[in-house]
Amino acid sequence: MTESDLFRLDGRVAVVTGGGRGLGKAIALALARAGADVWISYRESEAPAHQLIREIERLGRRAGAARVDVSDEAQVNQFAATVLHEAGQIDTWVNNAGILSEVPVLEMSTAVWDETIATNLRSVFLCSRAVLPSMLGQGSGSIINVSSQLGIKGAANCAHYAATKGAILAFTRSLAREVGAHGVRVNAIAPGPLRSPMTDPFATPEWVAAKLTSQVLPRLGEVEEVATTAVFLASDASRLYLGQTLSPNAGGVM
Repeated sequence: MTESDLFRLDGRVAVVTGGGRGLGKAIALALARAGADVWISYRESEAPAHQLIREIERLGRRAGAARVDVSDEAQVNQFAATVLHEAGQIDTWVNNAGILSEVPVLEMSTAVWDETIATNLRSVFLCSRAVLPSMLGQGSGSIINVSSQLGIKGAANCAHYAATKGAILAFTRSLAREVGAHGVRVNAIAPGPLRSPMTDPFATPEWVAAKLTSQVLPRLGEVEEVATTAVFLASDASRLYLGQTLSPNAGGVM
């Protein structure tokens, strides 16, 4: 096996939650280009999700999509079972689904807090628990949790979002200690601010300028620049990475 072969994912099956648009879409395409068959979940972006499936199939890969509320235990379990039935195995699971809002704590409703916790954090637990039996059974697998640099440094008006992303990092380290010796690697990606459908509603010139003051590169990242990190963590090139957080953040956190 050559060094370049270590980054290939031929014959493997990957799942990306929230894969219909933005970073999830970029990760799904990058995994497919590296050779993986890819299944995605989506919540609202049905048409873009099915367009993505056609793109992946044109690459010669198998693909599938399902509408899933990743905070719902029954739906998550059914989705994992469906992928296993259709694909025969799951080698990589990317917990990417998430939501973002900006609200000061004093103005934040309990409903906004609870929805953010459920979508961003509860989903990581539910999905990881759902896929672990098959990964442990085959003695291999990679779970990749998408966090954020805000889970490390926090941000005003984003306490709920940052809380979920920081908890994801702790969950990643803890789960890696539980299952790493059994062949399942658990790692996280903590990007900086990206140009994506998630951030577009906030990306006024003032918002962008404020984000760029804390990083070295004077621009927002592109989702494709983060997707390559997911390919690395899914591949054999990252065999010694367990419980780690990789931070493609343009120097925002060092």
